[in-house]
Amino acid sequence: MRNNLLRNRKGFQALNYKKGNAFLDTVTILVVAILLIFFIYYSYVAYKDWNNEFQKDDDMSAEAKDMAQNFSAKYPKMFDDGFIMVIILLWIAGLVSSFFIDSHPLFFIITVVLLLFVFYAGVHLGNIYETIVTGDDALTLIVPSFPKANWFMTHLLESIIVIGLSISLVIFAKMRT
Repeated sequence: MRNNLLRNRKGFQALNYKKGNAFLDTVTILVVAILLIFFIYYSYVAYKDWNNEFQKDDDMSAEAKDMAQNFSAKYPKMFDDGFIMVIILLWIAGLVSSFFIDSHPLFFIITVVLLLFVFYAGVHLGNIYETIVTGDDALTLIVPSFPKANWFMTHLLESIIVIGLSISLVIFAKMRT
């Protein structure tokens, strides 16, 4: 029994040895945002093409066609809100996990320097996003259907700065005991 308690305490003590995760949390959010938004966009393009062929098929019932059309109409709103929800939940998870990490304030400088590299990557990924979205005719037609996700991606640098610095501040600004 005593060994189990010691083992559990040591498991929680592992958090004390992490010196900051703002850099990794921000990189994770950046990568998830890029991959998720293109997955959502290209899935919608594929579903619209499939739905157009499905609607032309005379062997399908009117009820099945209505269901497919209803889902096609609801897809942008549902996945636009879902994308923002995922980003906000990842941000909250980063803030909460950062609160439980003890770190020396000296590491704040290192974290900010590392975050500058993330911000630099965010600038380029935002530009890549806009190039792909404006260069692909299929995406140009559907992106206005996802206004929240498009706003986040076109303001990627500003969003990543807010996320990264807020996580950094939570790590280093809490009361030390």
